[in-house]
Amino acid sequence: ATEDDIVPLSDPVFIASSPHPVTHLSIPSGTIVSVPIASINRSTSFWGSDAKVFKPSRWIEEGGIPERAKEIQGHQHILTFSDGPRKCLGKGFAVSQMKAVLSVFIRTFTFEFRDGPGTKVGIGPGVLPRPKIVGEERSSVPLRVRRV
Repeated sequence: ATEDDIVPLSDPVFIASSPHPVTHLSIPSGTIVSVPIASINRSTSFWGSDAKVFKPSRWIEEGGIPERAKEIQGHQHILTFSDGPRKCLGKGFAVSQMKAVLSVFIRTFTFEFRDGPGTKVGIGPGVLPRPKIVGEERSSVPLRVRRV
């Protein structure tokens, strides 16, 4: 924040140590303010109880996106590339490149988990979420790739 500011909250927050609800946040000058993009993209309050599940049908099926998630501005109601005048300049290029690469991969190869279809995949710790095999130390998901 470049100057002291007060940000009103849309819904009051109740704290056990205070009889009064918190209705605003005081932000002193010099405070670093960031948007928790990964948390919002996986928030159960926006996306429902299966928020952390890879579920492409949310964006494919009619009515797949929960009403609350529609409040999120941005491409397909996720903040991966941010939005507005300061959105990621490479968003369009990145999306088109990924579509091109995936279409070639899907036509050319089959993909299987190294340990079979029952493999459990979780999220590894770090600044950026990375997939990892549950029970393994490294953030990686080894695959068997075969030419079709």
